[in-house]
Amino acid sequence: MASIHRLGGVLALLVVMAACREPEPASAPTDAGLPDAGAPAREAASAEPEPEPAPMSAPATEEERLERLAEQLEALLGGQLPTGVDARSLFQVDLDDETSVARRRDELRARLNEAPPDAGVILDAGPAGDAGPLGDAGVVDGAVADGGVPAAPAEPDAGVPVVVPPGELVDLGPPPDGGTVDAGVPDLGVDLGVDLGTAEAELDALERRVDRLRLHFLELPEDQRRGTLISLDASYALSVRADAARAAQAAAAAEQERAATEQEQAHAEARDARSATEREIAEGRIALAEMRSDIARVLGAAARERAEEAEEERERLSQVHEARTAHQGGLEADAAEAEYDRLVALLVRGRRALAQALAQDPDELPALPTLSPSVANELAGPLGEARRAREDAEKTIAELDAERVRSLAQALHEGNELRLDLLRDLPASRRAALRGLGSEGRAQLVRELQQLQLMTRATGTEVVTKIPTWPATIFHLSLEPETRGTVFFFLVVLSIGLFVHRRRRPLLAQLELNLRERIAEHSRRRLILEWWRRLVAVAGPLVFIGTALAAFSFLRDLFPGPEVEVTRTLVLAFATYRLFVNLLHHELTAHAYRLSAERSERIRKSVRRVGRFALSAAVLLEAATRVVGRGTLYAQLVRVLWVVGLALALYLVRRWQEAIEKAYLERHPEGAFAKLVGQGTGARRYLAALGASFRVLADVTLETVQSIVSRFRAGRVVLALLSQRKLDTAEKDDDEDHRLPEEVVTACQLRSVGPDEALPHYPGLETLLTDTEDGEGAAVALVGEVGAGKTSWMRAFAAKRPDTRLLDIPPSMHEPGRLCRWLSKELDLAETSEPAELAERIAEAKIPAIFLDHGQNLYLRTIGGTEAFRALKDVVALTQESTVWLCAFSQNAWLYLRSAAGGQSAFGRVVELKGWNEERIRSLVEHRMRRAGATVSFESLLETEAEGGARRRALERAKDEYFRLLWHYTDGNLRLALYFWLRSLQPTSRGLEVRLFTAPDAESLESFHDETRFALAALILHGNLDAQELATVLRWPEGRCHSLLALLQTRGILEEKGHRYHVTVQWFRAVVRHLKRRRLLLR
Repeated sequence: MASIHRLGGVLALLVVMAACREPEPASAPTDAGLPDAGAPAREAASAEPEPEPAPMSAPATEEERLERLAEQLEALLGGQLPTGVDARSLFQVDLDDETSVARRRDELRARLNEAPPDAGVILDAGPAGDAGPLGDAGVVDGAVADGGVPAAPAEPDAGVPVVVPPGELVDLGPPPDGGTVDAGVPDLGVDLGVDLGTAEAELDALERRVDRLRLHFLELPEDQRRGTLISLDASYALSVRADAARAAQAAAAAEQERAATEQEQAHAEARDARSATEREIAEGRIALAEMRSDIARVLGAAARERAEEAEEERERLSQVHEARTAHQGGLEADAAEAEYDRLVALLVRGRRALAQALAQDPDELPALPTLSPSVANELAGPLGEARRAREDAEKTIAELDAERVRSLAQALHEGNELRLDLLRDLPASRRAALRGLGSEGRAQLVRELQQLQLMTRATGTEVVTKIPTWPATIFHLSLEPETRGTVFFFLVVLSIGLFVHRRRRPLLAQLELNLRERIAEHSRRRLILEWWRRLVAVAGPLVFIGTALAAFSFLRDLFPGPEVEVTRTLVLAFATYRLFVNLLHHELTAHAYRLSAERSERIRKSVRRVGRFALSAAVLLEAATRVVGRGTLYAQLVRVLWVVGLALALYLVRRWQEAIEKAYLERHPEGAFAKLVGQGTGARRYLAALGASFRVLADVTLETVQSIVSRFRAGRVVLALLSQRKLDTAEKDDDEDHRLPEEVVTACQLRSVGPDEALPHYPGLETLLTDTEDGEGAAVALVGEVGAGKTSWMRAFAAKRPDTRLLDIPPSMHEPGRLCRWLSKELDLAETSEPAELAERIAEAKIPAIFLDHGQNLYLRTIGGTEAFRALKDVVALTQESTVWLCAFSQNAWLYLRSAAGGQSAFGRVVELKGWNEERIRSLVEHRMRRAGATVSFESLLETEAEGGARRRALERAKDEYFRLLWHYTDGNLRLALYFWLRSLQPTSRGLEVRLFTAPDAESLESFHDETRFALAALILHGNLDAQELATVLRWPEGRCHSLLALLQTRGILEEKGHRYHVTVQWFRAVVRHLKRRRLLLR
């Protein structure tokens, strides 16, 4: 039982460690049942009937949106970001991913033609402005007070470090328009003194202004930027929390008014009652209305208190932010001590508030009135409504209280992190005092222990209360179609893991028996069985770990919260401890001669003690680091663990004293301790055994290292000999050069060719030429699979119409404005970002034909992702009377776009390029080989040794069967057919021989997770994507997409070109068929 209690203490600390890993920003509580209780106050329900909806205002124009965005960015840089604005929403990048931030900085500099600032220059944002830390609107100071922005050097490459003086603005020189500095932020706009002439130029100027403001913020030092975001995130979370509390308060007030109205009506009914039964029913209504009114009153009071507490927390947050800003600006020793003491006082207040929040009992709500059975039956509806109102009010109050606890715990965690940063700026003497055992160190230790206890209560209780609800939740999820499969696989994994764990001993015994029977060579069998016994020793923990990893991979999908991570950490930590104990016990006992069961169990107990100490030490140190950082508690804990570790070592030496003495005498009979070991009694003998233990331990360690090194060297020699033998065998068996002739590779290269090189097969081309030869316009969509010959088809059309403008749509062209600007530039027209103006200019220029390739680059499969395609349709619709529009789309992209548009399209004609038949594929291959001047032989495909006419017929059949197989696998796709044809060619001394090509293992795709299939479907649908676009399409974190793309690239399924990924030619057919079978692509 004592060991169980010790293990329970370790697990409790693991709960704290895992739960405090990364504090999440506070979120608003959910609706608790009262009308719109969790919504902002302006949306709270009212007892009055809803008024007539006001006329909808016109949506904001692009210019207004950019103006508002620029104002918000200026407010952010000036430290005056309004309440309710999420600072992260102002930037088109994940601000927590420094790699993405650096990439975004480079993009903005390239767009603005600006050089990066000199390295090492720290920009001083200055202290808070006159408005104080809360600014004019009571908002936490945003990041760069007083409009401090990165100062540009006087000359482009002067390299002069510039530091902004505290509280002053940067003189960037006269603005381009001779403008003024607005709101403490330099005017970063455009030269307004020049008449730009068009709205497009003004929009472009606004975009550059916004980009320049974003760049200024992103060029701040990382610690300053992160500190700003921490404060702004906390301020935003407090705003959301306060709004939710006010909304609950307003809803409670409305409910109280409704209850009062119903109470008056019930009183009137009681006065007008004609019988005792009617009077009793009316009195029941009065009691229910009074109860609901009391509930609403209690809920309103609780919500008002939570809103007031949120404002108090905002004040503490502003003071913490002031300390962070001062720390980032650099502090002298005296100033650092003052800030540290002020922050410690704030943390003491925060811990006091958290303790009060944890100790506070929930507000007591009035109970349901006692009604007679007949009245209760008559008032079943109002009674049920009152019961639900009470339950919902309890839920709302509990959520408000829980949200307050989470917010206070998060604020304590972030404030303590800042305290640790300030601790490094303190003088060495003060740091030593805080980490020592003096009065100041003991006081700090008490504060950190109090924080550890509070964080344990705040996080552990929530986790422990949620875990028991998992079985019921899993049962309900098993009934949902979306999660039924995940629950099924989760239960299957658990069942298989439990079965294997319980039956592992007979299974392993049977496998060992099979190994002994199959391996005849003694030395080889001995080596394999040695490692097999290690596997048997750790089989239980390994099965446990494997089952846990697989099961928690499904649990993460079912319960995306910290509880799963806490439980996973607990389970894996215990399983790792068991693995360590079993493996170490096996290594210590496996080679012992005639080891008794008693001695083996004695070794196991000692190993367990060491393992428990190591696990406890690791957990305690990690928990201390996660909860209170490496401060006083961590320093004292390290000292305590050293003492405990030394005591454990002395205990083990005493327990194994006789064995140590015997081992030392066997190894060093003439050693320094030989005369003392084994003689005498008491402390003198024990000290000699302690010295001998160090020498024995050093000997065992040295022998182990030498054994590993010798085995490594022997293994390298064996591998080298095997490789040499294989090379010798290959040189004897086949001395041919396996490189294909260059002219064959060039003739069969996977690229679009011109009409003079391609086979004359262009379905629908002549009809279209005839219909447009009189100058008439048309809108044609050319649809076909990747590699179906769309580009060659367009080139053949363009060759017969010299006035054609053939354009290739670049990637990421899924914004309407960008598409219009690109088209106007490519068509030598005045630049515009409006489809209507572009159409007008195309009509004025009388461009006869415009061909666009790679139309799949016009969209992203996301909300609003088809706007560029819609803009193109508008331009086509306005100009197709006089201009021939031909746009090529991949087949999957066209099916999606048609489906998204409800089957409507501006393209009046669709030319679909289907796969070629078997004869045409064969003609294509033979045509390319004739161009290369090469002949091939199908002799290697023959299965018989026929002669004469029979051999010729067999060769022809083999040739036919080969091309049938090539056509069937590639579905008549030209590019795929040429690719696998090249893979079939084998150079020999007799010339080129055709052998069966090796297709990729399509069955391996069945083992992929659904996330991988979704990513592959997105890549097939769009043709190619980068990691950021894939994250947008799948709504995943960009880092997660980077990892998945890199993994698929290492497996050869994807190919990267210019940071964009596409499915390789080799895997294209297998992936498409797999996704269609999984119904992830339209057919």
